[in-house]
Amino acid sequence: MSSTEERVSRLSAGWLVDLHFDLPLSLFLSRPPECDSPSTGLTTFGRELVQECERLGILLDLAHINPAGFEEIFSLTTRPLIVSHSNARRYHEIERNISDEQIKMIDARGGVIGIDAILVSAEKEETTPDRYIDHIEHVASRIGIDGVGIGFDFCESLWRQMPVARREELEARLRRPHFLPGNWLRVLQQML
Repeated sequence: MSSTEERVSRLSAGWLVDLHFDLPLSLFLSRPPECDSPSTGLTTFGRELVQECERLGILLDLAHINPAGFEEIFSLTTRPLIVSHSNARRYHEIERNISDEQIKMIDARGGVIGIDAILVSAEKEETTPDRYIDHIEHVASRIGIDGVGIGFDFCESLWRQMPVARREELEARLRRPHFLPGNWLRVLQQML
């Protein structure tokens, strides 16, 4: 463990969150490789940090967290939760995409799931605007359109690969009442 990691591991969650509010910095906490498993939840420090964020009303984003951590954060919090960029596992079964159970958990908190334009399909030929819409419609069929947002990663995503005419077609299909960007704004207003 590096000296920086040792110092961070000794910090209390409250001090860490206060520091984040007081200074314009971003903090990335990495987990050791042995914790990078679908069945490994949060560390003690992670639980303290989540509880402090909950106390302060900080919106938590569950994108990229493993299933055990997702469930643990859900059990430790009461406020809306979001998944800023993910897809439905129904169309692409990888851990990063969210399960129907996780979709329902976000709905139970009045959160939003941002549908990502990366990893929409395991097959390159199926990575199309239609498959992207399939993800949106799948999530909406589970929790309603109020729980769906756009969550593009914008790095080599489906969006960048599309010709302009297809982008305009996709934009037209996404223009629904309060879909863009109203669902994100609703959650942010709830957190204020």
